[in-house]
This record gives sequence, C-alpha cells and structure tokens, in this order.
Amino acid sequence: MATDTELTRLVKDRIIQFMTARNYSLAVLSDRSGISEVGIRNWFPTKNYIPTLPALEKIADALDIYPYELFCRDGDVMPVSPENKEILKKIELLSARQRLIIVELIDSMINPTGRT
Repeated sequence: MATDTELTRLVKDRIIQFMTARNYSLAVLSDRSGISEVGIRNWFPTKNYIPTLPALEKIADALDIYPYELFCRDGDVMPVSPENKEILKKIELLSARQRLIIVELIDSMINPTGRT
C-alpha cells in the first residue's frame, strides 16, 4: 500500500467536494462509475489506497466532469457551464478538419467584417 502524496490527497479531496456538491453518496458514485463501493471506500483514510488513472476517469465521468478537474484546486479551473460541456463533448467527436470549420464559423460570427 502506498502512502498519500499531496497530489493524491488533493484528488481525493476533490472527489469528496464534487460528491458533496452533487449530493452523491458512495453508493451513488459506485453505481454511476461501475467501481465497487468498497473499492472507492478503500481510497480514503481507513485504507488509504491510491486510485488508478482508469478509475479516476470513471469517477470523473460519473461526476460529469473532465478528469483534469480532479487535479486542480478550486479556482484553478475555468468553470464550464453544463451547456458548454455538451458543446465541448460534441466537438471532441469531430475530425480535425471539422473542428477547423467550426472555428472558422465561430470567427466569422464574432467578427463578420473580418477586420481585426
């Protein structure tokens, strides 16, 4: 069993913060993530196991956040509204060429005259 570093304590604290904000119990997080409740419970003080990156990806998905949000302190992450998260998820499905077209379209909407 490894001991917690500052980063792993931060990640565990962030999981608890997001759970609290969403009013999720360990049972709910377990159900949404597909990770056993005992497995999640073992990450915290009584057992102090360190979650794997694949497990953290499942937790982030269950919490409806991006995985990097687990590694940032409050205020370090630019908040993204639920609507914008949906847009970003859809953009991630596009090809590089399609993304370029979207950027050009947005640029033309923001600056219709093309002047900078």
